[in-house]
Amino acid sequence: MAEKKAHRAFAEYLRDQAEWRLEKYLEYGDRRNLTCAVGLEELAVFVLALSANDERLARLDSLLRLSQFGFPWFWSRDDRPQLAASASPEQLIAGFRFDDSSQDCDVFLTRLVQAAAADAEGLVESLTPALIGEGA
Repeated sequence: MAEKKAHRAFAEYLRDQAEWRLEKYLEYGDRRNLTCAVGLEELAVFVLALSANDERLARLDSLLRLSQFGFPWFWSRDDRPQLAASASPEQLIAGFRFDDSSQDCDVFLTRLVQAAAADAEGLVESLTPALIGEGA
């Protein structure tokens, strides 16, 4: 069970996002929020059902370990620096099935890992000058 700790933590994050979407549905009545909430719950179940050896979850877990440096999931939406023109992993998750109710969990997870890798690369590039003492 311990080998699926990252799976459970990520699924919990997805469920938190689903709860937020459900609250938005109840507040505004926009059915896309309900579709998104149900999709995020389905994605959480999908993640929990993945093998402990799934390379995507292992990669995502590695990227999330950068959280001690302020990686995306742990910044507020307002504090998070914009590192790339493309959607962040956080934005991708928050919008899962919002505009496209047919998004596939498996395909989405692969896309999410790619976005997290791009975000991590941007974060490292933005920190590099400070780490090597440039501009001081």
